[in-house]
Amino acid sequence: MAGFVRGHPTLAEHVVIRDPSCVGVGKDVYFGVGCYLHDKAQIEIGDMTHFGPYCVLYGPLLIGNGCCIGANTVIAARQQHPNCPLDEAFATYGQDIRLIVIEDNVWIGANVTVVPGITIHTGAIVGAGSVVTHDVPRNAVVAGVPARRIRWREDRELP
Repeated sequence: MAGFVRGHPTLAEHVVIRDPSCVGVGKDVYFGVGCYLHDKAQIEIGDMTHFGPYCVLYGPLLIGNGCCIGANTVIAARQQHPNCPLDEAFATYGQDIRLIVIEDNVWIGANVTVVPGITIHTGAIVGAGSVVTHDVPRNAVVAGVPARRIRWREDRELP
C-alpha cells in the first residue's frame, strides 16, 4: 500500500491505510504495528513523525514535523454528532467533521484521544490517557480528562 501514498513511510506489520490517495507523508515517517488510517478525508504528515502501535487516524488532519504519537492514540476529526435526537439512529444522523492540526515537535503520550476541531501547537506535550477537547497552546504540558494545562515547558527544555 505504501507505493500509493505520497511519500515513503516505514510501515510495521498490519498497518491499514484505507485510501492511500488521501494520505501524504514526509521523510522518515513511521507507523507502528496495527496503525489504521481511515479514508474519506485528507491526512498530511510532516517529516520525522512517528506513530506508536495501534494509532487510529480519521481525517482531515494536518500533522507537522518531528512529532511523537504514543500507542493506542485516536486522532479523530470526525465523530458521531452528540446532538442526535432520541428518535434517530446515531449511525444515520451525521457526523461532526472538523480539521485537526498538530503542529511541529509535539509529543502525544499513549492512549490519548483528540476530538474534532483541535489545534495542538508547536512544542506541546499531551500526557498519556488524556482527552483533548480544547486547543493546546505552544509549549504547554497538558494532561487529564479533559486535558488541562499543568505547566509550561521551560526554554532550556526546548530543542
